[in-house]
Amino acid sequence: MKFKLNVIERLMCLNLMPRQETYANMLLLQESKRDIGFDRKEHDELELEDLPNGGVKWNPEKGIKEKEIEIINFTLDKIKENLKKLNNDGKLEEAHMSLYKKLIKEE
Repeated sequence: MKFKLNVIERLMCLNLMPRQETYANMLLLQESKRDIGFDRKEHDELELEDLPNGGVKWNPEKGIKEKEIEIINFTLDKIKENLKKLNNDGKLEEAHMSLYKKLIKEE
């Protein structure tokens, strides 16, 4: 499925993807990381920068622009499962809200 996602939503998707899976599923997740992630051109345009604490910063004026991203069903299901779990556990954060609305509430 295709979704219009901004920088923070794309980073949230990457963080919500499983870290461990079967070999075949990890191949799918790697493909999704390439699709959801940032290529060199975007990296430069957004002025993405790694922070020492493991975070990422970017130019906020450029980061609000949405990009249409194709997310394969396997990955989408995993991201949705993790968002629903955060919600059910009462651990959903404000940063998750726009992504939750797009992926869960619009079902």
